[in-house]
Amino acid sequence: MAPAGGPGLRLMDYLQLQALLWWLVLAAGWAWSGTNRRRERLRRLAAARQPAPAACGPAPPPLPPVSVVMPVKGVRPHSEANWRSQLGVTYGGQLEFVFVVESPDDPALPVLEVLAAQHAQQGAARGPARGVRVVVAGEATACSQKAHNLVAGIESCDPNGIRPAGIMPDAAAAAAAEGYEMVDAADVRAEAAAAGEPGSAAAGAGYVLILDDDVALHPGSVAELVAEMEAQPGLFMATGYPFDVPPPGSSLPAHLAAAYHLPLLIAFSVAPDTAFVWGGCVMLRRGELLPEDPRGLLRAWRDGGYSDDLILASFCTERGLRIRVPPYAIFPQRLDARMSLPAWLNYLHRQLFVLDTYTSPHNRATNHTMMLLHSLLSWALVLPSLAALATLCARLLSAVVDLSAPVLAPLGTSGAAALAAAAASLAAVAAGLAAVATGLAARRQQAQAQPATDGGSGGGLGDRPAAVVGGQTFPQYALPAAIAGLAMWWAAASSGAVGAAQALPIPASLLPVLHCLPPLPVGVLAVVVGWAVAHAALVFMTAEILGLFAVLSPSAPPIPLSAFSWARLWAGLLGSNAALPLVMAATYLSPTVEWAGVTYRKHRGRVTPIARRPLEPATPSAPEAQQWTGPGRGGGSGVVAGGGLVAAAAWAAAAAAGVAAVAAMVAAVSAWRAAGASAAAAAGAAGAAGGESLAV
Repeated sequence: MAPAGGPGLRLMDYLQLQALLWWLVLAAGWAWSGTNRRRERLRRLAAARQPAPAACGPAPPPLPPVSVVMPVKGVRPHSEANWRSQLGVTYGGQLEFVFVVESPDDPALPVLEVLAAQHAQQGAARGPARGVRVVVAGEATACSQKAHNLVAGIESCDPNGIRPAGIMPDAAAAAAAEGYEMVDAADVRAEAAAAGEPGSAAAGAGYVLILDDDVALHPGSVAELVAEMEAQPGLFMATGYPFDVPPPGSSLPAHLAAAYHLPLLIAFSVAPDTAFVWGGCVMLRRGELLPEDPRGLLRAWRDGGYSDDLILASFCTERGLRIRVPPYAIFPQRLDARMSLPAWLNYLHRQLFVLDTYTSPHNRATNHTMMLLHSLLSWALVLPSLAALATLCARLLSAVVDLSAPVLAPLGTSGAAALAAAAASLAAVAAGLAAVATGLAARRQQAQAQPATDGGSGGGLGDRPAAVVGGQTFPQYALPAAIAGLAMWWAAASSGAVGAAQALPIPASLLPVLHCLPPLPVGVLAVVVGWAVAHAALVFMTAEILGLFAVLSPSAPPIPLSAFSWARLWAGLLGSNAALPLVMAATYLSPTVEWAGVTYRKHRGRVTPIARRPLEPATPSAPEAQQWTGPGRGGGSGVVAGGGLVAAAAWAAAAAAGVAAVAAMVAAVSAWRAAGASAAAAAGAAGAAGGESLAV
């Protein structure tokens, strides 16, 4: 007869070996993505060292006009900083920014008015023709509010180029004098219809760039995307992808949100030509949209559309249109550090809700296939990994208790319990000291805060890639390597392979300890090794992306690799993928979702708004220079000034808590074993007494 639990263990080993495969696939994708970003960074650094060519020959033709359309609703913590980065791009041609709001009561409007006025004062030094317009789109009735705002913003653009400022008389004249122009989308459409002009020979010239309001642009992004489209006339569109950056001290739900995009980033990194679209950055030729929507893309968005990017991706694949994602088109997307668990669940619900919306049978088949694969692969990776983690923790707990019992045995059960209570009290005191140290350090940093500067070239991540990868990332690389090595050592030692254990470089005095370690299943070992490789690849990719950010935005404060909490990020990756199939099923069965204060109902793939609630007032954003601190940036080497005291107190609290936990476990195990021994002795005594009575 097979031992109990044998087949189950063999099945779990098989599933965990499959999880090893998926971990290695993730590692390969992240490593490839990091390699592509590294090539782009090194190419740019090499080009920057070359002398500029002498100007000769005829003057180059003027750059095509670009209209940047940004649907906006409300103000989030980083919205103002993102809008400043968008308005601050460098481009030598005509450039207009079209912010589209739902109504004049939108909390974003006062902030946009201030930014537009500041932009008008600085506009003369930035380009020959720049303008800022705010379009009031009105409430959506047959599609998502974002799609409605997007269509209204595009239709407000001039098919022949940049719409001149000040076209609206009377009330809008004062706004135009301040540097921006507020127009009504219905008035613009009526004006275009009344003109009845098909356009000149230049109609359709230039580009329309669609941006999300939570994306921070690099200074040269617009010019480089235009150059990409100009160099390849066969391209239908160019797109990019975000890299989520949780601010220091972010909550676990913020890391849950950040982890969602990490596997999806691979699809936008393996090759420049892709079939995927990210709606946060889309550049299209003006002639594909204006005049009169020649391809029907705007109609697809307006007719029950919910997700602009999935509709656009299906639109391109059905017609064989080329999509390109250049390696430099990756943008930092800063998350809300205070994101709550309900807010994350709503975020995940919205991300998955798009997969059950569609505009055509092809779109529906594609989205539902993605729903199924996403759910299956999430659990195929996470569930065996969580089982391996539980097994590993149980084996470690058993080993710690067995190794600690001889040390604490003289104390007895009551003594171990007293030690646990004392250590717990010490942990509480140390945690309080850590909190006080954190507050003092934060006050000190606030008092000494100064604008962050690099102090010259060579100080950013992009100029010193070896220092970034070799210095800052060494602890992150060493940790998974050490864990993987320990797991293999444990497997060899605890399996009875004495020769292998003796061959390892360990002191002979530790060999007796090996016999206390319980055997480590091969499936657990596979998951540990796979995770270690994936972690190293993730750190490598993150370091290269941050280095590329430093090259693309040299004047922006660099984002240090130390700002990432790897433990929370991995907890977010496991947690989000564990919850994803459940949320996916709830999304498929539920007909409604709330997005930015609007509740939508889906029916046969299309959505309609059914309820609205007012948005919260604008949230002021923190100054960009104080978002990150790192080596050489006012705050010392930690996240806040005085980080050494904080770290010491935190480590003391953790150590005391660990001692308390071990002592408590030993006390509990000792009490349980003592109770078991007493029960066995009582049963033995009762049995002996019964035997004597029978003998009598």
